[in-house]
Amino acid sequence: MADLVVDLDGLARTGRRLDDALGVARQVHDRGAGVAAEVGDFGSPVLRNAVHDFLDEWSYGCGLIADDAQVLVEMLQQAVTTYRAADEAAAAAVPPAPVVVLGGTAQ
Repeated sequence: MADLVVDLDGLARTGRRLDDALGVARQVHDRGAGVAAEVGDFGSPVLRNAVHDFLDEWSYGCGLIADDAQVLVEMLQQAVTTYRAADEAAAAAVPPAPVVVLGGTAQ
């Protein structure tokens, strides 16, 4: 049977970093309409409409990314919790190894 090695600290760190990025994506999504309002009048209706359309699509896309990232953050957190519980259960199920002392074994 092959050993399964999981870097739990690395997995948890990845989840935290993704959660930080998620916060940025949510801010972009939430501010989309506000940024469009701040753009104001560029003079040309064609340019103004293009900027508004871009900001709407960008905000929408950031919202979709944030939704998916939220699911991944939760999955990473659950994986860390599950691996730690399994590791603790396995460690508890194995009796401690006897200590070998010169001239015999200690119990």
